[in-house]
Amino acid sequence: FLSTPMQIARNTALIATGRIPEPRFASRIGNQRILPKIDENVMTPSDKKHIDGIRQAMLDVSNTPYGTASRYIQLPMLIAAKTGTAQVVGISQEEKARIKESELEYYKRSHAWLTSYAPAVNPRYVVAVLVEHGGHGGSAAGPIATEIYMKLAELGYL
Repeated sequence: FLSTPMQIARNTALIATGRIPEPRFASRIGNQRILPKIDENVMTPSDKKHIDGIRQAMLDVSNTPYGTASRYIQLPMLIAAKTGTAQVVGISQEEKARIKESELEYYKRSHAWLTSYAPAVNPRYVVAVLVEHGGHGGSAAGPIATEIYMKLAELGYL
């Protein structure tokens, strides 16, 4: 399926908080403050039933030894994350077993994704990173997300 980084960020916010924000790119126009719109009633009973398991899985991705982002996210706080790759070209299963991502031509390499929220408890921020032709989400996008969260912490937001 097709998805933009903003769509991934919005859905990550939904997972993190149970509410879905409407993005805004300005907090003020002239003297008028622009308040975010947040829809609080988008989760079905089934969604609500499974959300804690999804949140725990995202916490494990970035904080357990076998999590796909745990080696690449080094932070003094707990965050929850999901790594991913998006194929640029289709590769048959037989061929994929023989070809490593790094052996593909640059423009045929998969895009690397990482979406995350922090703090893991009472989340306030979502960071979604897309690295075009970056390969694996954890190794390519994890260090970028780490730098963003470190800057948020340095500036006193976390």
